[in-house]
Amino acid sequence: VYQAGEDATRNQAAGKRIVYRVSNEIKEDISGDYSDFRVTANEKVNGTKVIFKGGNKMVYLIGWTKDGQTHGMYFE
Repeated sequence: VYQAGEDATRNQAAGKRIVYRVSNEIKEDISGDYSDFRVTANEKVNGTKVIFKGGNKMVYLIGWTKDGQTHGMYFE
C-alpha cells in the first residue's frame, strides 16, 4: 500500500522499480529502456497489440498503444 512520501514506482516486495510512462504525442517506444533485448514478442491482450521484450526467461519491458495514447513500462 502506497504511503505519502514513498517512491510510488518501487515494488515494496522485492525493492525493485517498475517505471510506467504514457504519452499522447509520441507514437514509439517511450519506456525509457532502449537496451537491445534478445527476445521480442508481439501478443494481443484484450484486443490490443502489446510488445514484450526481454531475455533469460524474463520480461523486462512492455509497450502498447490504445485510444491514441502510447504506454511503456519497464521492470528493473
